[in-house]
Amino acid sequence: MHSIDKSMGYVKYLKDLERSQWFRRKDLERLQERKLRYLLKTSYRHVPYYHDLFKKAGITPEEIRSLDDLEKIPVLTREILKTQTDRFIANNIDPKRLIPDYTSGTTTGERLSIKRLKETYDRAISAELRAYKWYGVYRDMFYYVTGTDVDVEKNRTLKKRLYNFVTKTITISPLEFSMKKRLDRFLKELKKNKRRVLYGTPSGICKLVDILDERNIDINLDVIISTDEPLLKEQRGYLEDRYGCEVYDIYGTSEVWGIAFECNLHGLYHITSENVIVEVVNENWERVSPGERGRILLTDLNNLEMPIIRYDIGDFGIISDDECECGRGLHVLKPIDGQMVLRETNYILSSSGRKIFLPEFGFFLENHSKVKRFQILQRSRKKILVRIVKGKNYDKKTEESIFRRLLSLLGDVEIEFQYVEDIPFDRNGEHRYLIRNEIARSP
Repeated sequence: MHSIDKSMGYVKYLKDLERSQWFRRKDLERLQERKLRYLLKTSYRHVPYYHDLFKKAGITPEEIRSLDDLEKIPVLTREILKTQTDRFIANNIDPKRLIPDYTSGTTTGERLSIKRLKETYDRAISAELRAYKWYGVYRDMFYYVTGTDVDVEKNRTLKKRLYNFVTKTITISPLEFSMKKRLDRFLKELKKNKRRVLYGTPSGICKLVDILDERNIDINLDVIISTDEPLLKEQRGYLEDRYGCEVYDIYGTSEVWGIAFECNLHGLYHITSENVIVEVVNENWERVSPGERGRILLTDLNNLEMPIIRYDIGDFGIISDDECECGRGLHVLKPIDGQMVLRETNYILSSSGRKIFLPEFGFFLENHSKVKRFQILQRSRKKILVRIVKGKNYDKKTEESIFRRLLSLLGDVEIEFQYVEDIPFDRNGEHRYLIRNEIARSP
């Protein structure tokens, strides 16, 4: 029997979310509008950046009455947030109460510090816990396979090790797979505890499965939860077949946290409408029609201490008017090529200049016995390096098939194959599938 610690601050918020998920969509939008008006009013009064932004744009918070009015507010970019971080902190909050969180820095290489009160964290955590209840799981059933280089350093400290011991957290970063003592300790815990949920990056989980196979360690799983990276449909199929379990995908960011979650029907991704407003816009920052693909803008309705309003996260998605058969009224994202969103950085250019995003390269992973991992480096518009970690059934015919499919996608390009024993994870503990050199941006 698993239970929620009643002393934790998120319990109240979780109860609220469990009730509001069944609201009609119009009622959820009224809730969003009420929270949005309060967010804008307090941001104008207490946050230097937004006070000046509204003045410069010639608008007042009172003019933003509906979700459609949100378009009047200029878009927030990562560059603005990076260069003016201090001006986003509300002046009516004691700075000592703020808890920092850090973005991955995947796009720019530089991490941003996003600060929140504990109450704001609790509201974000409650959204994840709600989804876990959809899946019939609890956090003390989890093995965690995720973590950045910063997390690796923290895991070495006595404080973090004591925290993991007290909370019974069993975790490893993909960056620690190469550390024999650390890996052995994790595998020992994995065999002893026999937990039923694996949570982490899809590339990290697939790599762990290889390690388990190499060591003849068999585990039984009920649920796998994918986070942080795009989950390719080929990875989903492989893991479902391998363990005969449910695989769920969740979408979150350090800037806004839990944004959208699959339910157990798997067709759509439920946005946490009570906590965040998701807009999808075109290149002119204008809203696209439901069902059209565009850039995702995020507004955090809970973070009053460091407001994030109409933030260009660098992802592409599709908002749908569809309602899920599960009956929840939450707004939904519709998958793109089997993937929740497309990341702006996850593409390379064809010889004609067309952007080809990661899902189109998923065919590499159609058969895990042939290709375990891959990475494509675009040296120039005409030169491609393909790194491959071979599976046991990889042969010359596999290479020829990959070569032909790449030519059909990329056009007239020079393709070089490089076979490697492993492909290192980046400092965020994630796998970079596609890498573009600056020279590849021009013919």
